[in-house]
Amino acid sequence: MKIYRRLLLFVSFVLLLQLILPIGSVQATNLLNNPGFETRPYEGEDWDITSSNWDLATMTHSTQDVQSGAYHLNYFNDASNTATETITVTQTLKNLSAGDYTFSVDSMGGSDAKAGQVTLKANDHQSDGFTTTGYGNWEVLSFDFSIDQTEDVTITLTIDAPPGAWGYIDNVELTPATNQTPPVEADIHVEKVD
Repeated sequence: MKIYRRLLLFVSFVLLLQLILPIGSVQATNLLNNPGFETRPYEGEDWDITSSNWDLATMTHSTQDVQSGAYHLNYFNDASNTATETITVTQTLKNLSAGDYTFSVDSMGGSDAKAGQVTLKANDHQSDGFTTTGYGNWEVLSFDFSIDQTEDVTITLTIDAPPGAWGYIDNVELTPATNQTPPVEADIHVEKVD
């Protein structure tokens, strides 16, 4: 009887510890391919990168001052340019399930007249513009959006870069909201019984 009582006490203690001590947080799965630009984004089908003027506004795959990993994308609009140029980075996800999502990116870049403005967009949902604030000031830019039905979703980072503007983007994420329970398909037939 003593052994049974000790075993019961031990099991109760272990269960109590599990309730008291936090168990590691569950991290949402990033739905994007090559989110940190670790493989060359120009080769392959992950990212589509465009510039309104490739001669003066460029986007490069760089290892200088990365936020995490070994690479990020670096944008620059030549100071000799007289126009603000637009650079876009897009990826399309097929058949994204209805639900709530968070779209985010780490961004750092010039300040004042050399600041880039980054806008996040998912289909028709768009964030306010985020302005870079200077060298070394990495910030996480994010916004939440919802889709009502399963559909293809194109996420877009739009960078408006005035003459002399520069910056970096890294760690692009599209994650389901953490409070979202994925729908479960059920093959149930309900019949009214009189």
